[in-house]
Amino acid sequence: MKKPMIIAGLLVALSGCGTNAGPPVNSHGSCSHPFPGNTAVRACVYAGGSLYSVSYRYENQYYWHPPSGYFAVAEVFYKNNAPGRAAGAWKGRTISVGDSCVIDENWIPNTGSGPQDCMDSRTGEYRASTGEEQRSVLKFWQTMTKYVPASAR
Repeated sequence: MKKPMIIAGLLVALSGCGTNAGPPVNSHGSCSHPFPGNTAVRACVYAGGSLYSVSYRYENQYYWHPPSGYFAVAEVFYKNNAPGRAAGAWKGRTISVGDSCVIDENWIPNTGSGPQDCMDSRTGEYRASTGEEQRSVLKFWQTMTKYVPASAR
């Protein structure tokens, strides 16, 4: 269920319905707005892959296009003012790995250890994360912590 929401959000952003120029990013990459006339989507190319971002009123969305050997990773980060977030109902983060793994909410994003569990979006069942999924999420999170300010992630 979460994966279709991420894809739908990215499609809305690409169609020009985003609210601004995307979350701020560090200037250590080459950034652009890849869709003429649509400044809602920002694309930045770094040594660790390309990071696409868009910001809405209540959420930031990221899509990481990795170098070869990794899965693509998408994240929706609901801002503190998002409905339900301020009340502490949930942590506000959904991370999906391109092969159908949705990372368990209990994983605290870090650059040292990968998520141990995930939900397979095809079956709805929880399972252990594979080594490739863990490596991909760690590489994505290393890119995020290096280039995206903490307030936007």
